[in-house]
Amino acid sequence: GEAQDIFTFREALRTRPLLTVIGFKSTFAFAYLNFFVHIVAYAEGVGLTKDEAALSLSLIGGASVLGRVVIGIVADRAGTLRTLICSMIVLTACVGLWTFITSKISILILCCFYGFFAGGFPSLPPSIIAEYYSDVASKSLFQVIGVNFFLETPGAILGPTLIGLVYDETGSYEAGSYITAGFMILGLVILSTIPTTESWEMMIQSKMNEEEEVDVNVNTSNSKL
Repeated sequence: GEAQDIFTFREALRTRPLLTVIGFKSTFAFAYLNFFVHIVAYAEGVGLTKDEAALSLSLIGGASVLGRVVIGIVADRAGTLRTLICSMIVLTACVGLWTFITSKISILILCCFYGFFAGGFPSLPPSIIAEYYSDVASKSLFQVIGVNFFLETPGAILGPTLIGLVYDETGSYEAGSYITAGFMILGLVILSTIPTTESWEMMIQSKMNEEEEVDVNVNTSNSKL
């Protein structure tokens, strides 16, 4: 029959797909907000006015809202995991270009790209978790998704702080951009290890068969008594 709630909340926390998504989110969170937080200071540092620098941040926010909608539509057609990986690769490329771009127009364009594809970071991982666990941990699904959001908090706080400290020491965002890209690449490497849905379904079926065998043995023992 259809798999239903074969994992408790605690059991789900020990399974590979969830650990992979959490590992990705926790690592990538050290990088995700760095561009948001420091782009205004960077833009002013390369010659943009305060209003132009503020506009760059506004463009990131507006593009992010649009990106969540469009990327969600694309994910429905192309696959959530594939869409997330591609979106995060674009973010990594944007960060790699960060300190090489100094003109007003190029900075504003970069902000639009970053904001748009950044929309996939908060919106797609919960969908991936639901794809893996909605049939096998439905009663604890929202708890599992909550853990996913909670464990990105340390990185979201410490990442921008770390980049700020590096800037204070070096007087440049170059090293900070490399550190940010490094966290992003590490997060993508972790995400790439997630089991395929096919192998996950095989594991679920194997677990169900084992539980059925245990139930049969228990029933057989009880009948003998």
